[in-house]
Amino acid sequence: MISMEPVLRHGHTFWERALFPPDEFAERLGAVKEQMRRDNLDALIISSDAYHPSADLAWLAGWPMGGALLVTRDGEPAMFTSDNGRGLYFQRWLTWIDETSAAGGRMAPALLEALKRRGIASGAVGLVGEQSASAYATMRGILSDYQLRAFDAAMARLRMRKRPRELLAIGAALRIATDAAAAAQRAYNEGGSNASALVAAERAARLDRARDFRGLANLSGIDLRPYEGPSSARQNSLLLWAAVDYHGYWADVALTSPPSPGGRAQRALDAMVRAARPGATGDDLAQAALQMTPPESAELALSYGLGGGIGLSLEEAPFIRPKSTDVLAEDMVLSLRVLVRENEQTSFAGVLVEVGTDGAKRLDLR
Repeated sequence: MISMEPVLRHGHTFWERALFPPDEFAERLGAVKEQMRRDNLDALIISSDAYHPSADLAWLAGWPMGGALLVTRDGEPAMFTSDNGRGLYFQRWLTWIDETSAAGGRMAPALLEALKRRGIASGAVGLVGEQSASAYATMRGILSDYQLRAFDAAMARLRMRKRPRELLAIGAALRIATDAAAAAQRAYNEGGSNASALVAAERAARLDRARDFRGLANLSGIDLRPYEGPSSARQNSLLLWAAVDYHGYWADVALTSPPSPGGRAQRALDAMVRAARPGATGDDLAQAALQMTPPESAELALSYGLGGGIGLSLEEAPFIRPKSTDVLAEDMVLSLRVLVRENEQTSFAGVLVEVGTDGAKRLDLR
């Protein structure tokens, strides 16, 4: 789903230590170091752009700040932020990593110096974040004495299966998103416009400690669009997509209010849920949905997307689309959704599920 970047980039931002105590990150770090040993890596650098924060960095550091995280086989990790240090005091309250410093425009030299201080003057270094970090190319140039290897795929595999505390965070985000959607429905049922319903959803999410919010609705026609300004236009129904970030973890809700007669979207959604089990591919789920979708509406459904994995990123593997070879595994969390238009009737439905041994089950609210 494509939505606009908000002006308010971060709402309620904090480190909930009861949910994610330091030992949670210690276990994640241990898993990364074990993979580094298997790959014979002496160090690992995870890069992140401040405007497109890295989920990989957030998974280890607890906060998706711009910069780079250095991990070596021995010792504790070190975080280098890409700002000038003005926000360093605040950032240190959001991460468990003790060695956090500002590198600014000296990111690559700072990493090189840190490697040498740790006695790593050569050897194999894994890199993560080529797609999101602006300093990535410069880093490769300065680290030319090292054997550089891509580690993105390995990190994706480590993050794909959600840990118990991650499920709690996603469940908390889902509760906020569900309550936000209910606020939108109330505003619409009380005679408000579709735009005012979308505003009500964001307001409810922000007041309920959402760190970020994304939303789409049928504001002035049948297409889903982000909020672009006040409007008194009221459609015959409300189609809403609301996504919420809580503590870095995303969850989303898709609905039609009042429910569309026939429920073709819901039937297609149910078919995907039945197909979601370990070993199934993204294509398997897509075909299950399309078989329940009117042929004339298939292109529309695919243009809005059928969903995929969700967690520290709003959209992550496995991706649900035709010809997708992404394979589902136990403990993955999927956001599934379908938009169907048939005989001038439009319906929109979605659900978050956890993939288990016996199939998929609806994710619990927290």
